[in-house]
Amino acid sequence: MTTTGARDVREAVVLGGRGLAATTALIRDTHRAIAHRAFRLSGPGARPAELTHDAISRAVYATVAAGFRGAAAVSGVAVAARVAADPAYRPLADRPRGNAVIGAINGAWGDRLADWRSPLALGMTVRVDDRDIDVTPPSLATAFPDATGDVAVFVHGLCETDASWRLGARDHYGDPRSTHGSRLRADAGLTPVYVRYNTGRHVCDNGDDLESLLDDLVGAWPVPVTSLMLV
Repeated sequence: MTTTGARDVREAVVLGGRGLAATTALIRDTHRAIAHRAFRLSGPGARPAELTHDAISRAVYATVAAGFRGAAAVSGVAVAARVAADPAYRPLADRPRGNAVIGAINGAWGDRLADWRSPLALGMTVRVDDRDIDVTPPSLATAFPDATGDVAVFVHGLCETDASWRLGARDHYGDPRSTHGSRLRADAGLTPVYVRYNTGRHVCDNGDDLESLLDDLVGAWPVPVTSLMLV
């Protein structure tokens, strides 16, 4: 595997640096607001001191924020290189905990991640066993060997992922892999299909992608589709 294969790890570290830089900006603004009030109460004579204070504090906070971003960028490259050397490396978004965290990040900043072309930005994909699968006849036939013509497509909510459909399954049903879909299949013979996507993007953009995905899914489904349900 090359370093490119671990870009998600590098981007996660860089995103952490951006978060620290943003926190620094918040502290800077709070500091400036408090200082401005103090200088204003001191009267016009304090104006020169205020200008000097603002210039120095601006420079200091800018340096700290740049340091966080720079350190994160360097660390991200180093961590990605180390991770990429592991042939068993599994992308963060395909790990149970990583899937949940990245789903939440996409819900909060998905539009920005998409604009940055970040590897952490989720695409509109069909998921089977915590992995993306291609919406092609061979892939779908392999992933759904017992496919029926009645298809139920599960579309999760904000900050969630395909794994959200089985939250609490162990406690309620005694099976951690039990989902709404698996129970519908047992009760009604529907074939469940789970979609994962970037919930932070505009609804219209996600709607367009979902429409395209459904067209491809119906066209490549292993058997003729007789009904299509969205959940």
